[in-house]
Amino acid sequence: MIRRFDFIKHLMLYVMLFDILLYCSNTYWFDTPGYLQLYLSIIKVLCVSVFFLLYVSTLKFNKKEIIIDVIVLIIWLYISFVIFLNKDTYGIAGKEFVSALDQHKGFLINFLFYYVLGKSLYIDDKVISVRVYILFYFFLILAMLISFDVNKFVLLSISEDSIYTGSYLQIGDFLSILSLIFLAYIRSEKLQYLLIILSGLMLYLVGSRGALYAFLLTITIYIIYDFRNMINIRKVLLIFILSSFFLLCVGVFSDIYSDFNLKDSRMLSILFSYDDDYSANARNILLSQGLEDIMNNFFWGDFSGQLKHYGDDQGTRWGGYIHSILSYWRQFGLIPFILFSLLWFYSFVFILMKKNIQISTRNKTTFLILIFCFMEMLFVRSYFTSYLLIGLGLSSTNINLKKYEN
Repeated sequence: MIRRFDFIKHLMLYVMLFDILLYCSNTYWFDTPGYLQLYLSIIKVLCVSVFFLLYVSTLKFNKKEIIIDVIVLIIWLYISFVIFLNKDTYGIAGKEFVSALDQHKGFLINFLFYYVLGKSLYIDDKVISVRVYILFYFFLILAMLISFDVNKFVLLSISEDSIYTGSYLQIGDFLSILSLIFLAYIRSEKLQYLLIILSGLMLYLVGSRGALYAFLLTITIYIIYDFRNMINIRKVLLIFILSSFFLLCVGVFSDIYSDFNLKDSRMLSILFSYDDDYSANARNILLSQGLEDIMNNFFWGDFSGQLKHYGDDQGTRWGGYIHSILSYWRQFGLIPFILFSLLWFYSFVFILMKKNIQISTRNKTTFLILIFCFMEMLFVRSYFTSYLLIGLGLSSTNINLKKYEN
């Protein structure tokens, strides 16, 4: 009965990989036809439906796993209801004037798809599939390097204008998640460090600061946290020394070679000149506006509150939400925010109680992705980044590993 999950597990992962390719094509090469996104959404719905039927048919429910599943479903139903109630609310999304339902229908599909993907995300390192995923990872890197702009030392998704084009944020997050999955399956420590360096360089070139810093912090925690002896002091000191040396070199290099002023570059300016950083200042404005809406609508939230504010100089738009977990509160109210926060807390408590994280590949994968997704949700991403539900999905089935493993 367990093997009935095999086909749908691999299919969902291939769908995610195809999703990344669509993001890349829209960002770096050309606009893909809209019907491809439509077909992809249909496939995602079918994947979720088939997984749900197989999941129910096993009739072997783990009590702790069910708690997470039920809470996720309640959150989804609640936010779906809020969106439906506001379906006739219109606002700017990109260059179009769209309704709340049109803006969020893809989000609702992805919310369930990526949670279910996390529940089924297990790569058997004894089969050829893991090689296919690793080859795809390197193919993705090579494909993006085709769009490398030597003059700007970034990929072509980043322009010199005040508004950045493309879907580089999603690409950075997907690349981080893929890297963390593969990291857990690499046995050689040297190859692990090679993968970390390559992934860090690519994330810098992609131009997503949130993905880069969340990835580096996740790797740092993974390196210094010894699951048998807790904190490894030697590694803590080593990382501190290397980080300080890197920042010192950037400062000296920028002062000597003014044509390559890395301190003022978009990716590093937040470390050296936070007050002058446009993106950071804009997000602070959106945060203050969102908190004001929360205070004025403490229990129910203010679903379309961002359509009333102009503060960050880009005008009213659907994308003017808080870039953190607080966006759940502002958009949907206190109840989804509390439930969502409890899910993350519950997942962390469970994974940290695991005694065999360094032994079990799946435990290491869950630990890495859970930390990455949580840090992104806590500091830089909004409710709209539904692919971060992969972390919670992984955590839910990590409670009952035998159910889904081959």
